[in-house]
Amino acid sequence: MGKTNKAKILFVIGGIRSGKSRFALKLGEGMGERRVFIATGQALDTEMERRIRKHRSARSKSWTTYEEPIALSTILEKVNGQCDVIVVDCLSLWLSNLLHLELSEKELSMRIKAFIRSLKALKTPIILISNEVGLGVIPANPLARKFCDLAGMLHQQVAQVAHQVYSLASGIALELR
Repeated sequence: MGKTNKAKILFVIGGIRSGKSRFALKLGEGMGERRVFIATGQALDTEMERRIRKHRSARSKSWTTYEEPIALSTILEKVNGQCDVIVVDCLSLWLSNLLHLELSEKELSMRIKAFIRSLKALKTPIILISNEVGLGVIPANPLARKFCDLAGMLHQQVAQVAHQVYSLASGIALELR
C-alpha cells in the first residue's frame, strides 16, 4: 500500500457507465473548495463530443477543468499544491491516448513509471478514475490485447500506491481498501 506519498490517493475503478465519475466528484466535493478536474478524453468524433459535454455539464462550476490527454504527469506537477483536491478522469483514456502515439514498449513503460512517481510526490489529495477492462473476454486483435495488458498493469501499480480503492458497479461503490 502507498505509504511513501505525501497526499491521499483514492482510486475509483469500474465498468463503463458504472457511476465512477459521479462517485468521484461527490468524494472530491467533500475534500475542499479549490477543486481541479483533469480530463483525459479527446473529442475525436461526434459521439465522444457528446460524452464530454455530458461530463462537463455534470460538474458544478466549482471545478477548474484542465483537458490533458497525454502529459498527465506534467499537469499534475502544475496543479500540485495549488488546490484542495484533484480528480483525474480517466486513466484508461489516458493510456489509450498514449497507445495511439505508437510509442515503443520502453517509452510506454517510462511514461507509466513517471506517472506513478508523480502520484507519490503529490501534496494534494487526488482521486483517480479508470475503466476496469479485465472482466470481459480476451480481445480478438493485438492492439486491444496490448491495451488490456497495459491497463491491468497500470491499475495494479495505481492500487499499490493508493490509500483507498473503490470498485463501482451499477452505481454502487464497494471499498476494496
